[in-house]
Amino acid sequence: MGDSNSVLTRIPVEVWRIILLEVMHIPYILDITCKGSLFKLWDAIDSSEAHWDQSEWQRKLLCRVCKSWKHFAETTAYRSIGFQDYLEEPHILAHARRALLYKSLEYMFTIPTLWEVVEISSSGLVDKFLFSIVQGYHPRLRRLSMRANLSSVLATCQSATFGQLTFLHLQFYTWPPHALTGIQTTLPRLEVLIWEDPKMRLTPSDIFRLPNLHHFGWSIKYHYDISSTLLSFARTLRSLSIRSPNRHWCIEMLLLPDLNEFPHLEEFSINTAFGFKDPKPFPPTYPLHTVYLRDFHSFTVLVPCVMHILDCNPAKLRRIQFRNLEWGNGGVPENAGNREERATIVQLADWCEERGIRVESSKGQVRSEMPLGHRDFTF
Repeated sequence: MGDSNSVLTRIPVEVWRIILLEVMHIPYILDITCKGSLFKLWDAIDSSEAHWDQSEWQRKLLCRVCKSWKHFAETTAYRSIGFQDYLEEPHILAHARRALLYKSLEYMFTIPTLWEVVEISSSGLVDKFLFSIVQGYHPRLRRLSMRANLSSVLATCQSATFGQLTFLHLQFYTWPPHALTGIQTTLPRLEVLIWEDPKMRLTPSDIFRLPNLHHFGWSIKYHYDISSTLLSFARTLRSLSIRSPNRHWCIEMLLLPDLNEFPHLEEFSINTAFGFKDPKPFPPTYPLHTVYLRDFHSFTVLVPCVMHILDCNPAKLRRIQFRNLEWGNGGVPENAGNREERATIVQLADWCEERGIRVESSKGQVRSEMPLGHRDFTF
């Protein structure tokens, strides 16, 4: 035990710092550069407060170990600030990495900050915060999520700080009364764009030039022709995620451009019926390795969509994950609605596994890993 303790005491402080930061790590929530999976990143956004709660629990546990760890943990107490911190000293809050902005923190808008990640849930604060961006109060800002009106975004996006963004999540709720013509701003460093425009008044390519976009998430309400917008980013995209909030009633198929137009695409996520315009076989080097299929209401609709991809012979495809599928004992799908749907999903899983492609449930399990049971797939 003594030898063990002596080894631990010889570890440099810098190494301990790395170890302890990893204990409190919050995946994707503080990322300001393009890492990993857009699908996982978007999931993390949906449950961000749960991630913070877990990280804070770990940080408080570190405070109980020893005085030096307690001191270190306390220096990271304000990594994230929110409505509960409005009584704290401004100079302390200004050093946070992430700011979840509420009315109570409005007084911070005219104070220089080190904020890198900002989320604004109140639309009433957006204009004031965007004005503070133009004034240069937040020079380290790299990641911005907000519910905004388009006019405010257009008035701000040419500022120097906006040009430094690597991550932008926009939800629109109002649009200018006049048509947009000839307005485009280049965001040279933007790597991740999540765009939620329920009425489809405009597309990202209408107002932005994004030469380094790697991950694009698009929430659309109606099945318009979206090919031209996707193709404007196709040469740089590594990950594409499309959500439709009307998936439960919409029976119209969303037509996508041929995925060969996306030469670097590694991940594809969608939650509505889709097909491809003039699909062609993929070359052997095509990098697509993971397909996420979320929240489909019908497996009989889903499987033909999957076959659209498989028919293109994706040589590197290794995972297809069904976000609303659960494998039961014996590899029987528990939540597929009827006999036809259960038989369809089992046949697809067998076909894929023979070719080395995992068909995963929401928990990452495949049928062959489930406990053996009565495998009657005639249903």
